[in-house]
Amino acid sequence: MTTEAKTKPTDAAVDAFIEAVDHPGRREDARAALALLSEVTGEPPVMWGPSIIGFGRYHYRYESGREGDAPLVGFSPRKANTVFYMAAYDGAGGLSEPVGQAQVRSVVRLRQSPVGHRSGRPA
Repeated sequence: MTTEAKTKPTDAAVDAFIEAVDHPGRREDARAALALLSEVTGEPPVMWGPSIIGFGRYHYRYESGREGDAPLVGFSPRKANTVFYMAAYDGAGGLSEPVGQAQVRSVVRLRQSPVGHRSGRPA
């Protein structure tokens, strides 16, 4: 039995979602991430479900038979942290290659803002 993926692209407005983020620092970080990922991926931002902003798309299929689509790269400004999602599979275009001393696999959570930290805003 296959189940339908819960996280799918929607027609929701990305800018409206970002403007609704309560925390001003997370909202600033979301704007910076939106600009950076738009430039780096060359893909338009799309809301995936109610809280993930995704760029690009790939199709996955598990050995169990479950399959679906997901963004190649995405992020979600959450209350406790900003979460970045990256495809980590063979053929992901180098996204699963080592980055410095870390190997990118799937999810990166940032509790403090690297954007605000550089601008002098207290973390």
